[in-house]
Order: sequence, then C-alpha cells, then structure tokens
Amino acid sequence: IRDRLYAERIESSAAELDELNDELVRGLVSCIEPELMRAEVKRISSRPIEHLDAWSLCRTGVGILQTRGWHEDVLSEATSLLDRASEIDPDFALPWAVKSVLLGVGSRLGLYDRYESSLRDSSIEAAERGIALANDDSQVLGYAGCALADWGEVERSMPVLDQAIRRNPCNAQAWMARSLAWRDQGELPLALEEASKGLSLSPRDISVAAWLLSYGGLLLQDGQVEEALRVAQEARRRDPRLYAATLLITALRLLVGDPDGAAKAMADTLRLRPELTCQEVQRFFGSSILHQLFEDSGLIESLPDN
Repeated sequence: IRDRLYAERIESSAAELDELNDELVRGLVSCIEPELMRAEVKRISSRPIEHLDAWSLCRTGVGILQTRGWHEDVLSEATSLLDRASEIDPDFALPWAVKSVLLGVGSRLGLYDRYESSLRDSSIEAAERGIALANDDSQVLGYAGCALADWGEVERSMPVLDQAIRRNPCNAQAWMARSLAWRDQGELPLALEEASKGLSLSPRDISVAAWLLSYGGLLLQDGQVEEALRVAQEARRRDPRLYAATLLITALRLLVGDPDGAAKAMADTLRLRPELTCQEVQRFFGSSILHQLFEDSGLIESLPDN
C-alpha cells in the first residue's frame, strides 16, 4: 500500500498492459469522483435548505460531515437533513442507508453510547429500509451493510457487502466495511487485505481519513504499531478535524514510549474536542490495554467522567 496508494505515477511491465489499463481507469475515477462530489456539495450549499429536493438534502447531509468533522452536533444536523430527504421521497434508498451508517460509525467512534437501544434500533431500521429499497444499488448496499457490521450484525452484513462488491468491484467503501466485518469475525489477515484494497481503489475519497483511521486500528491489532502510527498520522493530515485520529495517535505514542508526543497529541485531541470525557475514551478503545495506558499515563485524569 505504501508504494502505490498515494503515488501519482504507476510503473508496470509491458506484460501487465491489460491490468495497467484497468488500474489507470480506476485511478482516474478515484481522482475525479471525489472532486466532483466536493464541487456538487459546494454548489448545493449555496441554495436555501427549504428549496432542496431529496437528492440535494442527502448530498448536503454527507457534505457537512466532510467539511465540519465528526461531532454529535454535526451528525445530528446531517441525520436531520437525511430524515427530511426521506420524508420528501420515502422510496429513495440512499438517505436511509446514509443515516444508518452515520449512526453506526458514530457509535464506533465513541460519539454515541453503543448500548443505547433506541440508537441501535434507529440505525438498523434505516439500514433494513435502505436494503429493501436498494434495487441492487452498490452504494446503498455498501452503506447499509456497513451499518449492520457496526452494530455487530456480522452474519447479516456480509451477504449485503458481498452483493455490493459484486455489483461494483470498485466500491471502496464496501471493501472497507467488509474489512471491519472480517475483523469482527477474528479474520485479521483478511481484514487487513481488504482494507488495503479499499484504500487503493479510492485514495482521494472524501471519506479516506476515516478509512485510514480504521486501517490504523487494524494494523495496531496486528501488532504493527509503527505502521499504525504512520497511517494514523496520514489520517490526521487528510482531515485535521478528525479528533479520533489524534486520540489514536496519543495511544500509539504511549505504546512506542513517547510520553511527550502522547501529551502533545492529547492536547490536539482536546483542542478538537474540548468536551471529551473519560467515558468516551473508554467507548473508543473498549476495555483494552490502551484504555489502561491512558489511565496510567494520567492524560485523562482531568477529564470529566461522562
């Protein structure tokens, strides 16, 4: 992944021309599509909300998340826009699927209490509605399958994600979602392989910072701490507003024996998210050794409990 993921040139032998042609097409699409979406969101954002149709409301919901970062208030605003889109067109699958994944990923990031049943029910219900309306749409299936995986519904999520990838083998988001599903089943090598695949398919995607964060977590679980730190730093570079990246960097700095670097990363985390609580750190890392590291370091002793 290091050699090709962020390079702007491709080297290949003459014997690999057919494969090279496919890679060039995928590379062009991966560069153009995110820029088109950014331009579309910017254009839509200049129009009054009350004049937007269901499609524009859906794109705006995704857009504000990408421009303003992962915070509860942003997620609340985004899901409100998605709910309005679904009210305008109840048979439009995409807002349901996007809402499901925002709530699911938000819970993985520790922004929500994973044990709050109403949140889980709302996310899974939206995922199921999106799947029912998907009509084999790969994007919808990828989002909905990801949400199911986020809530531990791995057996239900895998066929949905498999279908999303069959419909569009270049659906990077579906590959990333399936990598986490593999991880939750204890298949770490497969998880790493498919996360790498997803990142290589769309290295400039507007969601790439969150994907890198997930990949960094997988590398950490595999014991590749230095590489996990490099990837987490890349996630932060791609989206300096993503507090979860600096929180992961804090833990990784502690693991490599760099308390000063950890303290700096924690200060960055609190600058990005001053309302951070001990409970949120625990949600993010679970009851793992990382949470114990935070407690032992004293970096979270000044944080409120919840």
